[in-house]
Amino acid sequence: MYRVAVRSIWSELARQERLKVCDEIKLDLPKTRSLSKILLGLDVPGRVLIVTEEYSENLNLAARNIKDVQVREVGSLDPVTLVASETILLSSGSLREIERSLQ
Repeated sequence: MYRVAVRSIWSELARQERLKVCDEIKLDLPKTRSLSKILLGLDVPGRVLIVTEEYSENLNLAARNIKDVQVREVGSLDPVTLVASETILLSSGSLREIERSLQ
């Protein structure tokens, strides 16, 4: 039942065009300015959820200073966070993991 509900949420997010996929979301240094430039370049407005396949300390440290930006790993996603985000930015690796988990 849970898997069907989560699958439905992902489907609705795709239908509303709230999902954006990029190759990799990686920061060499935990600089908020660097992450802000990346988000501006990708044109991701509003409350942003960045989904990665594994924990990135630099990304988490950079994102904590930006209002309305959260970073989550695929394993720690929950339906409430998905629905509450205006834009979800996925790395291609995290998208593959999500697809595997929903099969």
